[in-house]
Amino acid sequence: MLQFSGPHLRARRQDAGLTLRDLADQAVLDVGYISQLETGHRTNPSSDVIRSIAASLHCTPNDFFAEQDTP
Repeated sequence: MLQFSGPHLRARRQDAGLTLRDLADQAVLDVGYISQLETGHRTNPSSDVIRSIAASLHCTPNDFFAEQDTP
């Protein structure tokens, strides 16, 4: 099962050379919210949020998901 991955988001942002503030400004989101996504304190962003971040990072929404092991 695919699940949103904060570390994947952080890696894409850092690869793009953006700070949290830069990404927040481009995606029109709160810096704290993006930080919470990256650290896993929020794990279920809306599809609109994911699309906005992906557009800001010039990638696809799928880039933020990872296979989740199921017991």
